[in-house]
Amino acid sequence: MISRRSVLVFASSLGVHLSGCGLLLYPERRGQTLGRLDWTVVALDTIGLCFFFVPGLIAFAVDFATGTIFLPEGGVATNPADEHPALVSLSIPPDQLSFKAIEKVVSDYTQQPIRLQDGKYEIHTLEDIEAFWSKHEELQRDQV
Repeated sequence: MISRRSVLVFASSLGVHLSGCGLLLYPERRGQTLGRLDWTVVALDTIGLCFFFVPGLIAFAVDFATGTIFLPEGGVATNPADEHPALVSLSIPPDQLSFKAIEKVVSDYTQQPIRLQDGKYEIHTLEDIEAFWSKHEELQRDQV
């Protein structure tokens, strides 16, 4: 008969090693295909592979299958500090404007899953797209 202690040790060790899986650490990376490897995720998966072969192997398989082992490409951080990235204006008819509609339009354009989370964004009205960077800089000054 399996002791209660054995089950507890097995469950906790499995939980610790599966937490090294990139899917649990970076769920927003799901769906990426190829790119540069995230060596942090590789190291965590390797530790799982060294100590517990099956969970480590599962972590590697899941991370490669879902794409969470790869670093995201591009982004604003790759642009020089004094250069603003190009902006694109996307329209939604006012009678259809909702958070879900915004998520869908931006997701369709960027080919990335987008999810607006309360407290992680602000809404401001702009006269035109050219006013974005001045409003952005104004908000940055207000936060300091």
